[in-house]
Amino acid sequence: MLDLYLLRHADAAWVHDAGNDFTRRLSELGHEQAERRAEWLALQSVKPDAVLCSSAIRTRETLQLLSPKVALQTDKISYCDEIYDATVDDLLSLIQAVPAATRRLLLVGHNPSISELISKLTGKPAIALATAGFAHLQTAEESWQQIASSRASLLGVSNSLV
Repeated sequence: MLDLYLLRHADAAWVHDAGNDFTRRLSELGHEQAERRAEWLALQSVKPDAVLCSSAIRTRETLQLLSPKVALQTDKISYCDEIYDATVDDLLSLIQAVPAATRRLLLVGHNPSISELISKLTGKPAIALATAGFAHLQTAEESWQQIASSRASLLGVSNSLV
């Protein structure tokens, strides 16, 4: 059995004249969201064995704020340029390359692909993850390579941080 945790980055500031979308940083609200999500994940005992995180600044900052509460091992974090602007198939390819020894995987990414991934893997209608939104999927597969053909169960979605 494999657990896939999906997390959308927290709220980001708008692009300024000198910046671009990839380098957007978390807003003040985003910092609050990430800290509240970290507390929520700790209460839920979410403990990923490995993390795939977009290398965009806002996803890195979101993950950095989670790390102290969720006890993420830095040597188990992979920053992937491919997650930024990824299609669902791109995300599936990255997930399928994860070693079978990893039983609980956290993917930190962007909409629309991260929300579309939920639909593709569960067969459920589109679920839009809000900023700092979280979804927990589980599959009976024994290898990440098999996940594209599975119909995962959606164990929970949390878009609210109240």
